[in-house]
Amino acid sequence: MGIETTIYIGQGGILQVANAEELPPEMAELKVMIKNYLDIIRRAGKEFAAGEISAQTLAEIAEPILPQEVYEQGANESFGV
Repeated sequence: MGIETTIYIGQGGILQVANAEELPPEMAELKVMIKNYLDIIRRAGKEFAAGEISAQTLAEIAEPILPQEVYEQGANESFGV
């Protein structure tokens, strides 16, 4: 029998930046935020493979990658709104 876990990432669109290294230097802070979040996701994968994702890791995943207003502004700009 398999294990099922669903993880919802509300700001997952920001993770479409497949290679944070391609971001311009003025977005260095965003590069760090993406790297840190992906580190948490990797840890969750390791925990899942071991049988269970810890409450601490799930809580970290649930935290927004960016402040909501910053994310919304960037999303709106990307859609020309």
